[in-house]
Amino acid sequence: MTVNAAKTTYSIFSLSTKIPNLRLRINNSLLEKENYPKYLGVTFDPRLTWCKQIETVQKNAVRRTLLLKKLAGTSWGEDMKLLKKT
Repeated sequence: MTVNAAKTTYSIFSLSTKIPNLRLRINNSLLEKENYPKYLGVTFDPRLTWCKQIETVQKNAVRRTLLLKKLAGTSWGEDMKLLKKT
């Protein structure tokens, strides 16, 4: 099994404010640094504070809530209680 350097990135997780500027290479190919890597749907940030993940979850929740509000109009559409159950 070989590593595909074009698809490989690296991330640094640290509580320190002095993060070194690394230049990592595989097979003479420079690796790209990814500040907010996503793994199995979870977004990590460099200080592991979960702020980026919380923002993402919040945006998705707001978007879905607005969709439910549109589907449950005041004079038309389904009852909001029914929509929340499904």
